Amino acid sequence: MDWGAELRRAHAVKTGRDRGIRLPRDVVVSGTADAVRVEVATGAMAANMQTDGAAFEAWVLALRAWCGVGAVTLDWSGEPDPADAHVQRFLYRAGRFARLFPWVRLARPAVLERATALTEPNLVLNTRRTGAKADAANPEAALERRLLHGLELEGFCGLTRLCAQVPVGLFQCEVGAGRRVFPGGAGAIDLLGTDGHGSLWLFELKAGGNTKLGILSELLLYTWMMQDVLRRRFRFANDQSGDPDGIQPGEITACRRIEARFIAPTFHPLLDGSGIVDLLNEAMTADDVPVRFAKICIDGGAGDEALCLLPG
Repeated sequence: MDWGAELRRAHAVKTGRDRGIRLPRDVVVSGTADAVRVEVATGAMAANMQTDGAAFEAWVLALRAWCGVGAVTLDWSGEPDPADAHVQRFLYRAGRFARLFPWVRLARPAVLERATALTEPNLVLNTRRTGAKADAANPEAALERRLLHGLELEGFCGLTRLCAQVPVGLFQCEVGAGRRVFPGGAGAIDLLGTDGHGSLWLFELKAGGNTKLGILSELLLYTWMMQDVLRRRFRFANDQSGDPDGIQPGEITACRRIEARFIAPTFHPLLDGSGIVDLLNEAMTADDVPVRFAKICIDGGAGDEALCLLPG
């Protein structure tokens, strides 16, 4: 079956719109509706998670939500090296994804025995050394500043605390270049908040025109990592963040549940409706650290105009 065509057809039938949906080159789907195989190219393991080709979780959930597929086997090309930090991050994502959805199986599950973030103790997250700095020319950074310094998001979600760019570097035993489990770079939770009622709020932002499915994979990864923090599987390397306006590690670990939100003016067509979000919520709200996902649409905000936030 041409699964790209099947996704386009299913979306058009349910929404009445033809959005030209295509499978990325790095995600190969084969098989029948009863038993689908999704193979991820080795190069996609090291790709920017914002890209469609790296977002295997989103494509699997889209096939389930839009096409009603049954069992899914997740595989990857070649023999990736588990010593590579990008591979380690991929294995963590694949292992957590397969545990979350019983209809997903891994073609080579034995490799998870070498997934450090799934099997090893004493894993630590870094904390910010200074206040968060935003790239003034980046439209998503500008949106982040608007939401951080305005009152719209805090009022919409009932937040008491909100901070930006919370790092998610994972290390063995202590923070150091030779101790990295996941790749370095600028990976961080866009906005993180608390509400005074035991909920930790995670926000993944995209500015206008950025409608990649990677928004889902990014937020899922950060949600899983924060779940492992609340379960005490991961700990923070320091008791205090160097960001004077940041939320401190103790405030995070005091939370009991997670509220995860996608925020953007527009989303990828396959995030239309509630299908994918419903699949996530059905699987994660019954967890020992329950999670609830939702979308927030942004309207307005030109110049000095206030942002209008709407349920997605």
